[in-house]
Amino acid sequence: MKNRILAVLMTVSIALTICPEAKAEEQPTLIKGFATAYNGPSDYTCTGKPVHKGICGGCQEYIGKTIILYQRLPDDEIGQILGIYECEDTGPSTDAFKEGRLIDVWCEDLDGCQKFMDRVYEDGCQGKVWIEVIEAYG
Repeated sequence: MKNRILAVLMTVSIALTICPEAKAEEQPTLIKGFATAYNGPSDYTCTGKPVHKGICGGCQEYIGKTIILYQRLPDDEIGQILGIYECEDTGPSTDAFKEGRLIDVWCEDLDGCQKFMDRVYEDGCQGKVWIEVIEAYG
């Protein structure tokens, strides 16, 4: 029994010596924004790829990044995740879009657009979302 305890203590001691200090997890940077949904008019994104489920449009700086949308509740708390998208398209030339405060999610048809917008507006969110931009694709 003593040998087992000694072996465990030595393993822990070695692990603590070899491993770098653990860093506290960083909180994600969230952007106050809005979300909309689109369908058409083109079958291709600005990157030349065919439109498909799981993509969104965002400002030029977001192209090639992953976007996570969260509900922004009336008290600005974070609500449920609305979706995770690959930003493969740009969108309208509004200030909010150019500034990265508007995400436009592609849906297969108008019914899909309506369902997405119903989720964005539930719980009093009024189209408001928290946007997280991640340096990851796919």
